[in-house]
Amino acid sequence: MQNLAIVLVFGIPLSLIAATMVFLISYNEYQHHFFNKKRVIKISLESALFTLGFFAILLLVIWLSINSIFPQPK
Repeated sequence: MQNLAIVLVFGIPLSLIAATMVFLISYNEYQHHFFNKKRVIKISLESALFTLGFFAILLLVIWLSINSIFPQPK
């Protein structure tokens, strides 16, 4: 269970930072191409949510890998 705590402590804040950066970058780029602000926000949020989902799956894979390499003593 300690491995899960380590993965979550580092993974969640970094995933949120990554999603925020994706939103800001995509918003900045799309606002040059679309004039409808609601559409730009929607597309940017979709990109950010995809990034957050990607990192959530990546955290799960890392946690499972750590547990298979270093099993917890019982």
